[in-house]
Amino acid sequence: MNPTPQENTNPGLATLLALPVEPATEFHNWRPDGSVIAVDEPAAQRPIERPSVCSLGDAELRFLHCVVEHPGEPSSAYARLSGLGTHQAIAARKKLIAENCLREHRVNTSAKGRSSIVLEPLPAALEICGVASIKGS
Repeated sequence: MNPTPQENTNPGLATLLALPVEPATEFHNWRPDGSVIAVDEPAAQRPIERPSVCSLGDAELRFLHCVVEHPGEPSSAYARLSGLGTHQAIAARKKLIAENCLREHRVNTSAKGRSSIVLEPLPAALEICGVASIKGS
């Protein structure tokens, strides 16, 4: 039996394809386009307390509006978009996560460095901002 041209150029391909595959848990919610599938069933089954607009300050509301208007950006972009300083933006992000307005996802955007924090607006955020659904969905 004569080998095909593909087998001639890649003699180790058959050996490589025969290796067992073990899926890595850190890539379980990953898609080839680089986005992340948000999966959090236990949290989704819990009743969510809706914060009132009164419990949020001006900085939190500005930050929240930026997340709803520009979903999927790294959290550092929202500080710039909302006009807040770094420490103010971190405090606003933490309060909005605690108030069940945002969900935080850590995403590796490159092989080196820290993971990016990507924020997902939850239904409470959409309600506060008066938006029916997130842009692009």
